[in-house]
Amino acid sequence: MNETLLKETFYRLAKNELAAKGIDDPAQIEALMKKYYDEINNVRNSNIKDDRAKKLVDKPIELQ
Repeated sequence: MNETLLKETFYRLAKNELAAKGIDDPAQIEALMKKYYDEINNVRNSNIKDDRAKKLVDKPIELQ
C-alpha cells in the first residue's frame, strides 16, 4: 500500500470515528489520522528491528 493511499484511508477512518462521536473538527481529524499513521510506522520500525535481530540470532556464532 503506498503512502498516499494509506494516509487517505487513515483520514477516512479518523473522520468516520469522530463523526460517530459528533465531532467534525478538521484539526481533530488530522490529529487522529496522524496518530494512526504514527502507530503504523512504529509497528513497521519495530518489525524491521525484530527481523534484523532474528537474522543476527539465526547466524551461527564463529569463535576465533
